[in-house]
This record gives sequence, structure tokens and C-alpha cells, in this order.
Amino acid sequence: MLVRSLIPPGIGLRTVDEFHRDVAPLCTGPSMEPTIYSNDILLTEHITPRLLKSKKGDIVIAKCPSNPRQHICKRIKAVEGEKVCYGFTTYVIPQGHIWLEGDNSSNSADSRQYGPVPQGLVRARAICKVWPPNDITLLTTKCVNPD
Repeated sequence: MLVRSLIPPGIGLRTVDEFHRDVAPLCTGPSMEPTIYSNDILLTEHITPRLLKSKKGDIVIAKCPSNPRQHICKRIKAVEGEKVCYGFTTYVIPQGHIWLEGDNSSNSADSRQYGPVPQGLVRARAICKVWPPNDITLLTTKCVNPD
């Protein structure tokens, strides 16, 4: 799922407050369906990723590892030190990295293609969906593959 800014740069209308939250990300693409659909707008916060406190199950906005001009919206499926089996390969997530996957696994380009992602590429954590108004949803951490 790609992320576009709702308000073009230079306009100066981005809604950001002292807690570094913003309402700008506009997600496009099917990779996070049914949790997030194209053109849903998310409220995000930027403190958790800066403190490297993102956790398994969080939905994050990150720079795309294969195209740094794009941002992606994915769920953290594994954190450093954990193992992920994909096909015939087992990955051990290295220190300072996370494993990202879309909720729509059959239609998502994610860590299964580009491997573990450096935590430094994570820009924000999604807190809730604020658009469309009939589907305002708190994006709580979803339990992923409990051990």
C-alpha cells in the first residue's frame, strides 16, 4: 500500500501538533485490505518510530526499501531477534530491523520480497482511520502469530 500526502508540500496546512501527530497520509493500493482501503486517511504519530519503540502488530508508514521516493503502509509482523519462515527460507530479523507485511498477503509487496526493513525507514505509526467518516476506526495492535 503506497502512501501519498493529502496536502501538497509548501501549502503549510498540514495538521501537526505538539505530540507530532498528523492527519496527512492517504493510503492507496490493496495491500492492507480489509483493514485499510485505498484513499482512507489515517491519523499518525511520529514519536514511537523515532524512539525505536514500534512493536509487533503496529501499522506503520515507512519509506519503501526498494523505492525511497515512495512511502508504504504495512503491519509489523516480526521484530529484531525473531524468526520468520517464508517458503524454504528462514529469516532471523537482525538488530535494528523489522519484518513488514500487508494484511492482504496475496496482494502485497513487502518484506517477503525485500527482506527485513531497517527501523530507520519507519516514519510514523498509524493510530486510527479518520476517513471515511462512516468507518472511523482505532487501529489497535493486532496480535500476530502469537508464540
